Amino acid sequence: GRSAQHERGPDRHGAATVGLSLQGEELSFVEGFVTTDRASEGDWQALPIPSEAANRKGYLYVYRAYWDTRMAEPSVRIIGMAPLNRTGPLAALDNLKCRLKMAAGKGEEGQTIVDAAAVTERLPEHHNKTYAAHFFFCGGSPAVRAPTEVELFFDVPSASRIEMPVRILSPSSGSPDSLLRELSVCVRPWWGVPKTLTRHPPGTGETPNASASAMEVYDDADALTEFVELWRLLGARFFTFYESVVPVSGAEVRLLEHYVREGLLEVVPYRLPSAVRPFHDVWDFA
Repeated sequence: GRSAQHERGPDRHGAATVGLSLQGEELSFVEGFVTTDRASEGDWQALPIPSEAANRKGYLYVYRAYWDTRMAEPSVRIIGMAPLNRTGPLAALDNLKCRLKMAAGKGEEGQTIVDAAAVTERLPEHHNKTYAAHFFFCGGSPAVRAPTEVELFFDVPSASRIEMPVRILSPSSGSPDSLLRELSVCVRPWWGVPKTLTRHPPGTGETPNASASAMEVYDDADALTEFVELWRLLGARFFTFYESVVPVSGAEVRLLEHYVREGLLEVVPYRLPSAVRPFHDVWDFA
């Protein structure tokens, strides 16, 4: 089950803070602003592409891996993005490999490891940006059962590797009446038009030469409430918000806390690599 932990207290400048658990991760929110200088399990991982390492398109990025049983032969589906080759598939991806790690089965000892070629699928809505969203499929054979971890690497000498856990999805079966939820809503990292607010330095004497700075913050609790409550009237029973691309205000945090306590909402960590700018280097948020 999902749980949220909530803590309040003064930060070193005396401002009120709120703690909100995002899928088990504690984040700190200074009143009015959300701190974003953090690393999380939601961050994308970068894998150098050997033949492309000399240019700015030298990386493949991956976000998460899932065990997908909806196909004829179940396989690991990895969500990621890769450089866009406008004339066809990127040749370097032909050397992309997977290593699947499976727990010992009945009568087996130790971990089972299977190496396989990765099958890539480029998603069509890329708008000719530097990067395009991709699916990378690993496995897809009767010999592969649900793995616990997957490694991704290029089959060349001294290549780097990245490793990630495999999340197991259990599709619902049976009649619609037996489903836990008939309608859920997913919200991308753009929650709405942000406001430009001025942040004044703390009046503690620690930074006497500091000047006020402007920053963009999402601060529209009324619109967020209207969105959630309208979808509830339409039958939605759960909401997944991907982490906002801009900081959110304290009012938004308190509203999110309310819905998390109700078991209605979760916020999923999601931060694109700093080198990949939404709408500039990749369409939308990949």
